[in-house]
Amino acid sequence: MEPKTKKLVIVLAIVGAVLVLLITLGAGLLGYYGYQTAKNMALEDLNFAGTGDGSNAGTPSWLTDTQAAMLTSWGIDPASLPSSITEAQINCAMDAVGEARVQEIISGGQPTVSEIYNAISCLQLL
Repeated sequence: MEPKTKKLVIVLAIVGAVLVLLITLGAGLLGYYGYQTAKNMALEDLNFAGTGDGSNAGTPSWLTDTQAAMLTSWGIDPASLPSSITEAQINCAMDAVGEARVQEIISGGQPTVSEIYNAISCLQLL
């Protein structure tokens, strides 16, 4: 093997090893931060209990105290939501999470993180 070829093989091997190391490190960091995020969002750690003492001033009347407390625990200010829901918003939510599930939530059921994520944009429709 010529000296130039030998040097090229060594440089490529080093570059390849560095790339593998960086990819492994990136995947490890991504996994770690994903785990930490999931751990912080664990449903057992959230406070779903409504206060029932009127401390939810400014909360839309279509939210139960429990739903308002749940949104607050996820960092969503219930007072920032519209005071009423339009037919277009309900239809949007039905498209996002399904008609049966929307009816359960309207009846006081608790939306999941996934349902809130999928339907939150519906509340901002005009």
